[in-house]
Amino acid sequence: MDNSGIRKITQDVLGGPDVLRVVEADVPVPGPTEILVETRAIGVNPADWKTRASGGRLGAPPFTLGWEVAGVALNDEDARAVVDVEGVPMLVEPDRAGLDVLPGHALEGEIRVLVDRVFPLAEAAAAHESGESGHTSGKLVLRP
Repeated sequence: MDNSGIRKITQDVLGGPDVLRVVEADVPVPGPTEILVETRAIGVNPADWKTRASGGRLGAPPFTLGWEVAGVALNDEDARAVVDVEGVPMLVEPDRAGLDVLPGHALEGEIRVLVDRVFPLAEAAAAHESGESGHTSGKLVLRP
């Protein structure tokens, strides 16, 4: 990743997909409990469009949406830190033994994510519109 900057999707007001915009920003400096990830894909889900419209737990904008990301930790220390990260279950309490075997299934190709459509980052609003339509049959993904 080049240190000159990043692109991110942000909004300054609550509203529909039309309030989203792609902006250039400085590369963030991770805090003591954070890691810096070079993002390769971003999932668009109902929490994104509901927060975009209402603010949800984030309150009033400005803010950046996107809780589902896939990418690469940018240094060895960050990569090692990921091993010690624990998720916070919000809807269900997963069984630890079951979670421990998931990475092996994924590496063997036994678990696949159904992707309905991939959008360029600049088309974030279109991805939100597609998700809100209720006519998708898999994940909506943004590619930087």
